[in-house]
Amino acid sequence: MNRMIRLLALLLLPAAALAQNDAPAVSLKLASQKVEAGKDVKATVTIKFGDGLHGYQNPPTENYMIPVVVKAGDSTTLKSVAYPKGTMEMVAGTLSAVYTGSVNIPIVLTAPSAPGDTKFNITVSYQQCDDQQCYMPSSVDASAAATIVAAKPAGDTSTPTKTTAKPPAPRVAHAKVSFDGPDSIEVGKTVEGTLTITVPKGAYIYSADETPFNVTEKGGLVVKLGSISGGTTKTVDGTKRTVYSGEVKVPVTIGPLSTAGDTKYELDLAYTLYDDQGPFEPSKDSVAGSVQ
Repeated sequence: MNRMIRLLALLLLPAAALAQNDAPAVSLKLASQKVEAGKDVKATVTIKFGDGLHGYQNPPTENYMIPVVVKAGDSTTLKSVAYPKGTMEMVAGTLSAVYTGSVNIPIVLTAPSAPGDTKFNITVSYQQCDDQQCYMPSSVDASAAATIVAAKPAGDTSTPTKTTAKPPAPRVAHAKVSFDGPDSIEVGKTVEGTLTITVPKGAYIYSADETPFNVTEKGGLVVKLGSISGGTTKTVDGTKRTVYSGEVKVPVTIGPLSTAGDTKYELDLAYTLYDDQGPFEPSKDSVAGSVQ
């Protein structure tokens, strides 16, 4: 009976009371402005009621109350709406759940099937009230622009391939290596030879233990390297080093030869060249000869 009386009181309000107050501000914001064709996109409808005004919660506390409703507008598919809980306030002597101030309503929209620019349109219907009376029901439209892109083929769950920078090409440089050694040697004796390494212009050679070459001898002779002269001091990687450039001559001792006859030898030389940009790829060279 009380509900009927309140409903009749509302219907019998004077025209001035039923006139619509200032409409609430309504906006629509999409979670993304790019949406795949036919896919769902989350969005938020924001309603801002003026001071002292409210709209009824959806679902309303009483059946006769007209709640806030979000509907799809033109060319828009509304998949779902999640109405929030309102606050309990006294309205015309009845404790009612209402929306006041700024209210965010999450919704889910479905994009059209054709790619291109589009607008999602929604309509919010409501009845505004204050603590004494309600005003004529009305509605406000809102929209949000988006770009619809072609959907991925069914089953395509791949992610875009990341492009990685190609590693720099190996830096290659070689020295010119020659060996000036004897043609003959007496049994039980040693002789001197010279290993010449011509380093390319702008490059140099060094090693941490001041022995810039690793020499491996193949054959029946004993080969020993002598001290290298003519190096210069250079700071490399923050450390002062003795480096060699240009034509580098290395004294070599060959022998002793244990038996008479032709004896072949081969020197395998391993080294690394450097310049101001850093090291080149490690290099290997060989020189060969024979003595009797």
